[in-house]
Amino acid sequence: MTNLKLRTYNGDLIPVAAGQQLSLEETREYEVVFDGEIEACQVFWGNVLLEPDSMGRLSIRPGYWVGDAELRIEGSAEPLSVPVRVQPREEKLPDSLWVAMLQDLETWLPGVSTGIEGGRDGQVGETGVSVPLIAEALIPVIATFERAIRAILEFPRRLDVSVLDDVPLRMVRRVDRETLNWVSRHPEFHAHLDPWKSLELTEQQPTLPQRKTIDILDHPANRYMSWLIRRVENVLRKTAEGLESASNANPTDDNVFWCHSRAKRLREGADRIFRIWKTSFLSDIPNEPLSEAALLVVLDDPAYTRVHKIGRLFINPLFQFNNEGTKPQASVRPSFSIYELWCFLTIGEQLKQLLPDWNYVSSGMKNLLGYSATGEGAIHRLTDQKCDKIEVLFNATFSSYFSRSGKSRWSISAERRPDIIVSFKSEQHEGKWVSLDAKYRVGRNNLSDAFSSAHIYRDALRYTGYGGQCLASVLLSPSKSDDSLEWFADEYLETYHEGIWELKPGLFRGEIGQWLIRLLLN
Repeated sequence: MTNLKLRTYNGDLIPVAAGQQLSLEETREYEVVFDGEIEACQVFWGNVLLEPDSMGRLSIRPGYWVGDAELRIEGSAEPLSVPVRVQPREEKLPDSLWVAMLQDLETWLPGVSTGIEGGRDGQVGETGVSVPLIAEALIPVIATFERAIRAILEFPRRLDVSVLDDVPLRMVRRVDRETLNWVSRHPEFHAHLDPWKSLELTEQQPTLPQRKTIDILDHPANRYMSWLIRRVENVLRKTAEGLESASNANPTDDNVFWCHSRAKRLREGADRIFRIWKTSFLSDIPNEPLSEAALLVVLDDPAYTRVHKIGRLFINPLFQFNNEGTKPQASVRPSFSIYELWCFLTIGEQLKQLLPDWNYVSSGMKNLLGYSATGEGAIHRLTDQKCDKIEVLFNATFSSYFSRSGKSRWSISAERRPDIIVSFKSEQHEGKWVSLDAKYRVGRNNLSDAFSSAHIYRDALRYTGYGGQCLASVLLSPSKSDDSLEWFADEYLETYHEGIWELKPGLFRGEIGQWLIRLLLN
């Protein structure tokens, strides 16, 4: 196979070799380069087949996610599989601080870094868990389920059945009470039992019904196995259909690639399971749900227990695909969403630590976990003995001007949703509030574009009972850059009531909390 390299965004060439882990950065573009002639092979980024663009180039574009992936070359004489670690952009957060941020989130609310899935390191791929859960939680289990089925097919349970069989008289070796009763009811048979009379008989020697025991595969446990296998196959196919039908046809969307690749794996798993069932004795016996007789075998036989435990995972109601007409999300939250959630957690924690005498509660956190959840309704609330109240709201909606009637939060133009708002209300005075917008961006050019949201929120948003306009509208960024330091300065914030706070793991976490307390409580 020809040598393979990756051309980075700045033109450098990275050699690709088996056994060597590649380190790439999120939201960067890398071009796959072959030294010499390109062989008739296929390049896969995870489960996505890379297609050449209009200029014939193959490009890898990690999205807004951090974690492990795989670069695979197939169809050549020497297939190649290379592990890849997608890291945060160095100017934003080093990898160690990204892990610290995830640990903070998972300690606070397990599963929040990936919605309800509980994936690892914000990764889209093999080690995450998807929405719906089955797509990632159970795809790796399909092969294990297949092996468990083959184990019971190798040594299946058999059922002893007593049957009557017509046996020639000369073959009878045992006479029981049932046989004697039969003979007594058939006098025409008596002549064949008399050795002298039987010599004169010319007809063929008769048969005598004899009861014997045989073992058959039509066991209640095998009926249940057949039923369970078909149910699992059906769940896999329905989930694949749901992922395909719910995905968008936009070829640049990571979610679409994710849905199609997972749907393909689900169908392939369903096909393999069906072939095992079809070519075995299980297809010749009736399907039957778990019965008492089958349960006794499942509890007693480790091979049947294994199939039962794995199969029941697939048909668990928690793992059923529910297409609500919404666009399916990738298996983890984007990295910018992780940063927004961490900022929401950190603001609440800072205020809690700086105001130890205030009563602190958090509510609505389940709104951060659900399928396609926006997080609206998640809130940190602090109250003192005088009933003064501080609230930190995540992704709160400010209704559009024409739908503002009766709503305390509204916009003079279109509907807006700032990432975080912090409000204060006392019994004696009208309330105050501040808008905070988390931006996983660094550098003057990127942050200058992000400043438009700060301007819009300060000019357009109104909060009835809290002073109308916000006192200040600031951005939160993970790192300062030399070309944007003035935007982070206290003087800039005091002068314009807009600016940027640096907020990341490892910094003194009380600074922004102290600023909020000075601004709102004084």
